[in-house]
Amino acid sequence: MSILTSKIKDIFNEVLKNSNIEGDVIVEKTKSGGNGHFASNFPLLNAKKLSTNPMELGQKLVDELKQNKLFSDVQLAKPGFINFILNDEVLQSIVATINDQKSDFGRGAKKNFKYNLELVSANPTGYLHIGHARNGVIGDSMARIFKFNGYDVETEYYTNDAGNQINVLACTMYYNYLKALGKEVTEPAEMYGGDIYGEVVMNFVNKYGDKFVGHEMNDNKISNEEVHEIFREESIKYFLVEIKKQLEDLGVHIGYFSSEKEMYTNKEIEKTLAEYEKLGKTFEADGAL
Repeated sequence: MSILTSKIKDIFNEVLKNSNIEGDVIVEKTKSGGNGHFASNFPLLNAKKLSTNPMELGQKLVDELKQNKLFSDVQLAKPGFINFILNDEVLQSIVATINDQKSDFGRGAKKNFKYNLELVSANPTGYLHIGHARNGVIGDSMARIFKFNGYDVETEYYTNDAGNQINVLACTMYYNYLKALGKEVTEPAEMYGGDIYGEVVMNFVNKYGDKFVGHEMNDNKISNEEVHEIFREESIKYFLVEIKKQLEDLGVHIGYFSSEKEMYTNKEIEKTLAEYEKLGKTFEADGAL
């Protein structure tokens, strides 16, 4: 709602209060300057329940509204619209305020409420694509709007760095690692496709050479647990760095990157459930909490 719309509604509601009239006030900017700057259809919407006709109710309200210095004129139009023409001095003062406050014009007062917005949260198994970018732009825009309106906003990227998708990533990288070293290798049952993995895996080749040759892949796992963990963790680390660069280039700011793996390691779910139980906010049914 614009500042002017809000002011007009406040004035309108004060007139209604003084006249012992009840009803919801709708004020909208007019599409044509010939009908004033703003208009309300209050008489049309409320005349019947007030046992009068729209033009009679409208005239009564117009006579009162005209007394306010915000308006140079207030007009009644058939079949029951009230048109508001703003005083030139009011418009000029608003322009002066805009020039003075610049980008702070319209900023909302500080509110005692925090939003947590989760943005993008794509699996760290590759680069971001246009769909992720769309989500990032929409989320970042929402964060900026909330902040401008006085809300405290925390932006979070929930990193899915646990679970089977990361095991598939490790095997994908290991498969491409062996291929890059000229080894004969059978494709794992599940793997990510695309040239990027053949390119990215050169980081492993340059760093480790053929140190990790000789292991098999079964059920989305490299047979050597230590090697599997290296390919998991270093792949996640690489793609997260790239994802953060992509978001920075896009102008999307995310304040906090949380980790699914850390959540499980630190038993955050259990701790949260314990807190709710302590507060008496849980119950058990059919064997479930």
